[in-house]
Amino acid sequence: MRKFKFRAWDKTQHYWVEAITLTLHTSGNLINLPPDIELQQWTGLTDRQGKDIYEGDIVRWEILESSLDYFIVYDQEYASFIGLRLDKTRGWLRLDNTLKVIGSIYEDR
Repeated sequence: MRKFKFRAWDKTQHYWVEAITLTLHTSGNLINLPPDIELQQWTGLTDRQGKDIYEGDIVRWEILESSLDYFIVYDQEYASFIGLRLDKTRGWLRLDNTLKVIGSIYEDR
């Protein structure tokens, strides 16, 4: 079975929550997720330093003498995690361990 991991951001207090109790309905829907909590799912990948890559992370892809920054989102159309350029234009990014996590959409606002 595939491993699922999540992290939780408190949008009101602006910090990562250490632990949170969630209730999952048999339909697969979450019940009683606090409104001030944003869940982010692990992509199943790590960056080149072994750090987990989560939805909402900002990653840097270094190619030749330059680098491009992307944020990681889940794309319903493709049923997969993709990288979007920070200007929100779609740019295909190979999600692999050559990337480096440099922040998240919450911590770096």
